[in-house]
This record gives sequence, structure tokens and C-alpha cells, in this order.
Amino acid sequence: MAMISSPVPVHEGKDPFIFISYSHHNSEQALRFIRLLYERGYRVWYDNGLVAGDPYNGVISKQISKCAVFIGLLFKDYAKSSNCCKEMHYAFADVKKPSIIPVYLQERKSVFNSLPSGIRLLLTDIQFQTFLPEKSGMPLLEELGKAKNMSKCLDLERIHDPEEQYQTGLSRYLAREYQEAEVPLLAAAKLEHVQAATLLGEIFLLGKGRK
Repeated sequence: MAMISSPVPVHEGKDPFIFISYSHHNSEQALRFIRLLYERGYRVWYDNGLVAGDPYNGVISKQISKCAVFIGLLFKDYAKSSNCCKEMHYAFADVKKPSIIPVYLQERKSVFNSLPSGIRLLLTDIQFQTFLPEKSGMPLLEELGKAKNMSKCLDLERIHDPEEQYQTGLSRYLAREYQEAEVPLLAAAKLEHVQAATLLGEIFLLGKGRK
């Protein structure tokens, strides 16, 4: 797995966005998932948006109330974090009720059984997704894209910027994450970005394209 070299920019503004809830014990895998969402064009907010001196509960509750989608990245460590559990409960209790999506980053049954009984009850009837570290994130992102409110969280200006799409694809290519590179490179190539089209051709010549 490629190391995350820099934090993902958090969304600021009034447009719909995705709130990401995760345990810091699992930061590396969580940040990989957040980066994949961001590179696919989604507006995201996670606790990197906190500023020193901010009241934690006040900022978090405000962002959950404002978000269109709440994604909980579930490890066994999630259950051990009182802050994570509070975030999940608040999302379910919030009057505006964001679309709530649990994503299991470890084997689902063992993670589910480790959660507090109250959260297990809340999640019982919600469709879940899995994202294991050894697998490509693209099938998961395609499924998530169909979920309620996800399309509202797309930043169309970034999606339609060929140079940004090319740079995203190039970074994934250099990290040898070829399937993750393919989508942004294809988007840039369709916008007549010559370098993106060339790099996309190299991926297929290597036999690393999606099947």
C-alpha cells in the first residue's frame, strides 16, 4: 500500500459534502480511503479540518448537521473510541438525518460484533460496504456513487478540470495503483489532455487496466 504523503484538503463552504468518521488508530487506511474519495471528485470533511483551540464537540456536531452523507469507517478500534461512537449516534439522531453509510475496513462480522449494542442496533438494517486494504478501491467507489446524496457531494469544477484529473492519475500511476489511476486519466483524456491519453495507453500496454 502506498504511503499517504500529504493530508487531503477538507471542504469549506456551503456545498454538500461527505463527513468521514474514523479512529486515529487506523489513520493510514482511513486516509487512503478519504484520498480515493477526494480524487474521485467528492467534497470531504474529516477531523483534519479542526483548528487548534476549536471546541471538538461543537465543531464535529456542526459538521455532521451540515453534511449530506455520513460515512463511518469501521474497524474494531472504532468501538474503542468514545468520540467515534458519539459521532455515529449524533448522525442518527440529527434532525436533518444525513445519508449514513457504514464502510467496514476489516472483516465485517468481527467488527460488527465489537461495536456497542446501541450502534449495532442502528446499523442492523443499513446496507454496508467493505474496503479491505489489499483490494482496489474502484468497485467500492462505484457502489458508493449510487448511494443517496453521494452525487450531490461531487465537485463538478474539479471533475471537469483536465489538468487536475491528469495530476491525480499521474500520482496514482507513480504509486503503481493502476486501477485507481485509470478513472481520472480517462476523464482527462476525454477532455483532450494528450499526456493523460498517453499514460492511459501505457497502463493498458502493461496489462494493468481494469478487466
